[in-house]
Parts: sequence; structure tokens; C-alpha cells
Amino acid sequence: MSKNKKGKGGKFAFKLLLVGEPEVGKTSLIKRYVDNFFQEGYQITLGVDFLSKTVSIDDRDITFQIWDVAGQSGFTNFRHLYLKKAHGVFLVFDLTRIDPTYEKLDRWRADIKEQSPNAKVIILGNKEDIAEGKLPADKDAILERFGGEEFFETSAKTGSRVQEAFLQMGQLILGEK
Repeated sequence: MSKNKKGKGGKFAFKLLLVGEPEVGKTSLIKRYVDNFFQEGYQITLGVDFLSKTVSIDDRDITFQIWDVAGQSGFTNFRHLYLKKAHGVFLVFDLTRIDPTYEKLDRWRADIKEQSPNAKVIILGNKEDIAEGKLPADKDAILERFGGEEFFETSAKTGSRVQEAFLQMGQLILGEK
């Protein structure tokens, strides 16, 4: 893997995490991004799942190693093992269930700060296709609260803004944004 992020060309591998409460759509977002596929009613992730996708960003080959971290409290004791050495983290909440999914992002953010303090953070409000269009706060307040670099309203079902969110993450990690 090339170490020169600023120069053009090279191959990179970045560990990305999707974290958040159960049933916010983490698995669906990953499947939409990796396979351009959506399925109703995924099985709940147990522990962690892992997929990868290689893309090109500004003549650089980037392999995203995407970790789908279980949101259930029963996996809390092992979660720190998966959160280590992440380059980027998507904090995901459900726009149709703001309370409790948004409110519990504080816990996820604290875990990320402890295990991967230098990770880039993007906040995703998922299920915008069925949400009533009401955010828990304005975009700047959301970013300030969770220390995020960017916020996207996404839909794994329609694919809305999913590709853009991952592209933005790659650019943030590469230091282009």
C-alpha cells in the first residue's frame, strides 16, 4: 500500500466501520454500496460482518474494507476489538426512529474516540425515503454534537446519497476534503 496520500496514483486499503443501533439499516447501506442491491428484512448482524469494494478516486485504487458492527448490547464486550484502527466511521441512525437511534449515537461516538481517535466520521440519517423529513437538529448541530466531518440523509432502499457518502469518506481519508 502506498503511503503517499497526496500524490496521484497508488493503491490504498482503508478500514471503514458502520456503527449504530440495531435496525438502522447498516447492512442495507453496505449491500447497496457494494452490490447495488436492496432486500427487505435482512437478518440481524451477529458480532460483525465484513465486505470489501475497490474503487478509483483520482487515479488511486482504494479498497474499502467495510465492517458492519452489530448494534445489539449483547456484543458490547467484544465491540472494542472491531473498532480499533478504523480509518473512517459512519455513525448511522434511523430517520424514522430518531428516539432512540439518534440519541444513542453519543455512546457509539465515545467508543470510536477511544478505539480509533483519528478516524474520519460521517453521520448518516438513513431511511430518508420513508421519513417525514424532520431532522433531530440542524446539520451543523448534528456535526458539532458527534464530531463529524459530514452529514448525509440516505436511503439504502432507493440508493439515495449512498455512493456520495462513501466517495466523500474516501476523499476525507485521502485528505482531499
